[in-house]
Amino acid sequence: TLLGVLGTRFGLIQAFKGVGAASDAMRQEVLAQGISMAMMTTAFGLIVAIPCIAGYYMLNNRGDFLIDQLEEKALGLYNTLTIMKREKGI
Repeated sequence: TLLGVLGTRFGLIQAFKGVGAASDAMRQEVLAQGISMAMMTTAFGLIVAIPCIAGYYMLNNRGDFLIDQLEEKALGLYNTLTIMKREKGI
């Protein structure tokens, strides 16, 4: 995501530098090329970021599920050991 933002900044810098240096006839073309570069880098950043965010949330939810299961099994083991202790009078 940050690479897309960085590319957007470079594209806009290039566009505005080009506008200052270009002749009147070329200004629109130079500006359009710079803005096009900025939009492309933003799009590529989003193409990378969206699946990464989805994967993060999927893995995070899976981890929470596994922790919940582990806690449930540990509590069951604790309860079983407590019952066994009471039955044997330890």
